[in-house]
Amino acid sequence: MTIDGYLAARVVEGSFDSQEFYDFVAEDVQFYSESWDQLPTDSDHYQPEW
Repeated sequence: MTIDGYLAARVVEGSFDSQEFYDFVAEDVQFYSESWDQLPTDSDHYQPEW
């Protein structure tokens, strides 16, 4: 799984179950997403006029 150039990987014997995948995201991926200096706000995104 990648996020803007960061490669997160975890090797397990067998296959992932939902708890193992959650732990992977919480421990390996979420850690790096929290370190971003600035996340886009709603005003930074295109808002179509309906």
